[in-house]
Amino acid sequence: MLAAWLALLIPLGLPASSQATSGRTAPLTCRSGRTVFHRGAIRAFVVVREFKGERGQPSSPFKTFYVCRPGSRTPRRIIEGAPFTRETAYQFKLFGQRLGWLDYSEGVQSG
Repeated sequence: MLAAWLALLIPLGLPASSQATSGRTAPLTCRSGRTVFHRGAIRAFVVVREFKGERGQPSSPFKTFYVCRPGSRTPRRIIEGAPFTRETAYQFKLFGQRLGWLDYSEGVQSG
């Protein structure tokens, strides 16, 4: 098992360099997912997807967190989870023009 605590900050006033892509699912918008933080025009949300195992392999849900900046219609990915890993982001807080939060990750990964 792996556990890590992180404090992350992202600028909210700059163009997004990493945009959300969703593959074969419906395109993500700033109205997608379940809201985990909302203040003014800033919204952070989580989308839960399902890893489908093959040939008897188990399936596993995994979370990806996104944030939408003021005036943006395209979400920016801030945390990308993995199958068989539990990801939790919490205690979101604004620090001027930056959004901070705590991230806890626990599970099995290889690579």
